[in-house]
Amino acid sequence: AGQADGGSLAWAARLAQDEGDDATALDLYARVLGDAALAREARLGMAIILGKQQRRDEALAQIRAVLELTPGDRHAAEIQAWIEGLPGR
Repeated sequence: AGQADGGSLAWAARLAQDEGDDATALDLYARVLGDAALAREARLGMAIILGKQQRRDEALAQIRAVLELTPGDRHAAEIQAWIEGLPGR
């Protein structure tokens, strides 16, 4: 998929997430992970959804992947702190 296709999928994922359709959002985010330009955004979106679902370990794995690619990413660090404060597995 090219940037335009991936961008459309990322946009659709955000829309689904905003509408509370987490399953669709997770699926769409997963489909854009192969696009380096969109992977950060997709992983952050996935981490937020997984955190809300109290799937803490899975959410933290997504954040760690972002921080490996972009060390010092303040937004990712803020999401990580939020997730670490959540109950769950």
